[in-house]
Amino acid sequence: MNCKPGLLIATMLLLEGCEDVIRSPQLAYKASGSAQCEASKTTQPNLEAEVAALRAAGATVLRSGCSNDGLAHPTVCGAPNGDLFSIEVPAKSAEIIKRAGFRPAAEFPSALAMPCRASP
Repeated sequence: MNCKPGLLIATMLLLEGCEDVIRSPQLAYKASGSAQCEASKTTQPNLEAEVAALRAAGATVLRSGCSNDGLAHPTVCGAPNGDLFSIEVPAKSAEIIKRAGFRPAAEFPSALAMPCRASP
């Protein structure tokens, strides 16, 4: 194998700053605010607003989407329906998303991805 040490070192230096992104992305969820018997708030525009706010606060958002907690909810108008916004961030953004109300995926073991609604 003909390996060039300079190229290897340069590659390692480039990836060093990406280590946090590559090795430890963290999935987190936040209730979308949607309630039963009301128009859904789990929309693409609302998700985009959440992501924009996180980025403005300094977070790096790798992926985002809509989900549901996968749990049964009592049928009561005005009660939460379990819809969530989901994001994946590097570990360095964990504190920022926590302050924004996102909670670790471990707290939502039954969460399922779903499509975001186009608009309210």
